[in-house]
Amino acid sequence: MRKESYIGGIAARTGVQKWLVALLSLAILANLFLAVKVSLTTDKTRQTIVPPTITQTFWVDDGGASKEYFNQMALYVAQLNYNVTPFNVNYQHSQLLKYLSPSIYGAAEKELRSTENYIKSNNMSTWIAPRFIGTDENSKVTIVEGEFVAAQGDKIVQRENKTLEIKFSFESGMVSIISMRDITNQSTNQDPNVKANESTEASQKPSTESK
Repeated sequence: MRKESYIGGIAARTGVQKWLVALLSLAILANLFLAVKVSLTTDKTRQTIVPPTITQTFWVDDGGASKEYFNQMALYVAQLNYNVTPFNVNYQHSQLLKYLSPSIYGAAEKELRSTENYIKSNNMSTWIAPRFIGTDENSKVTIVEGEFVAAQGDKIVQRENKTLEIKFSFESGMVSIISMRDITNQSTNQDPNVKANESTEASQKPSTESK
């Protein structure tokens, strides 16, 4: 009787152990499956960049943005590029570089550093007063036109109209500049697809205070 009970106990314990092993194996397989699924899943994080000062409402989604968004971004970029003094030029240009595509970053950085040296060594201050901003929503090209002024110390040494063309790339909420060039001396025939930003057609002098 004792022998039969002993054998029965061993069988019972062995059965329980097999059940636990099977359960543990299933849990391990489930964890492995989840790990593989997570590793193969690409999480896309959308980051929409907006200018620090917003004067118009706009919309942004994964597919693109309204012309008001590009107009305000272009105004901000133009101010970073042109509204400089010996005291803030490094800061302004460092902020501008954050928006540049890797395809133009190297050449643009070299040019901006050269401008910084010139501004500081000659005690120059420059600014632009935009009169017109317009965007072609299809090509994501924005035109900024305005009066550019340069001063050496407290003396104005240059005053002229400038036209800046900025081309944006917009993917999954991420905006970058893939082209930025002065087209002042090129044809001024406006593309009919470029729509004006009426709020900036009146001349205004952006701040050139140091940061």
